[in-house]
Amino acid sequence: DLHYPLRRQRQMCIRDSNSTDLRRYLVREQVVKGMTKEHVLEAFGRPPETYPTPQETWVYQTKYYGALYELTYVYFRDGCVENVVYRKP
Repeated sequence: DLHYPLRRQRQMCIRDSNSTDLRRYLVREQVVKGMTKEHVLEAFGRPPETYPTPQETWVYQTKYYGALYELTYVYFRDGCVENVVYRKP
């Protein structure tokens, strides 16, 4: 079935973009498992760093008073967020 990968992607991604939970996350600028890349761009903006392999990863920097405070790694699988990891630099 040629449509199997598309169905699988839909199952992993948050399907209802009008859901109250999703809107709450986006308003709070939070990223959670199952979001699409478009959701991440809406919540966090464009990532300053991206890595296509071995797993697509977007890296964001949080700065306070000009100093690097935290790194956020957003890992994607099949176009959806698989994991979000926060690390101190």
